[in-house]
Amino acid sequence: MIASRMKIKIKNDLKHRLLNLANIRHLHIVGCSRSGTTMLHYSFAAFQNTLLFNKETTPWGYPGISDTAQLFIDNFPNRAPAFVVTKRPRGWYLEACLHRLAGYVQKYNVFLLNIVRDPRDVLTSSHSLSPSAYYVDPDFWRSSIAAAEFLFQKLQDYPYKLTVRFEDVVRHPDVVENRFQECFGLIKKPQVKSMARLRENVELCGLADNKMIDYMHKLRDFDASAIGKWQHDPAKAEYVSFLLNHSIYRYDLIDFFEKYGYIDDVLNSVKCNAKL
Repeated sequence: MIASRMKIKIKNDLKHRLLNLANIRHLHIVGCSRSGTTMLHYSFAAFQNTLLFNKETTPWGYPGISDTAQLFIDNFPNRAPAFVVTKRPRGWYLEACLHRLAGYVQKYNVFLLNIVRDPRDVLTSSHSLSPSAYYVDPDFWRSSIAAAEFLFQKLQDYPYKLTVRFEDVVRHPDVVENRFQECFGLIKKPQVKSMARLRENVELCGLADNKMIDYMHKLRDFDASAIGKWQHDPAKAEYVSFLLNHSIYRYDLIDFFEKYGYIDDVLNSVKCNAKL
């Protein structure tokens, strides 16, 4: 066991030494399913020197040693920094993975980006690859939110982390672009008009033909009409009302709304009719 851990440590140390020599940073995205993690992942096609990995993975899962060697060959010497961008796997919120992720991020200076979304949209979202009416179970949502909050608490003094809201990303992409530049040092490509033009930006990078894009239903530009769609479906509105007024998740939802700035929207929502 000790020998195995030492071997893993040596590999990771070597990997990041090569990445640092080639001026390559690592940016890793976390967040609950249906919160916009895949959309956010591909939005980085709008920025210079971004290397998007087209599968869900842990930051220690990609790049591996051979991938790192190739990245080093392709990018050294590199005056401007490059950025490997990865998106969390489904089991990222499990305790063992979380503790490892917190330690890994801090030790190797990985940029950590968390995206949150109004849970009324998350919990009423369907998925073309799932037979369930609602793709995200409330227990899974609660575990994912708790996982991200645990990570950010463990990394309280760590400077290279950021939480963004899905609604801000799609409504105010220019503001989010500036936040990425300030926090991570990313610079938008000269030919890119906006990170909101997702289809155009991804196609320019040759990444459009990829299975992970199926997670978004299809490759499309940022669309603010996706916000609050549950309000136009009586069955979804009734489910939201149950969750907020009668379910065991009520106080978790209210805490989330308050923490991430959704509470005014909830109070003003006639459809929801939450008794706050």
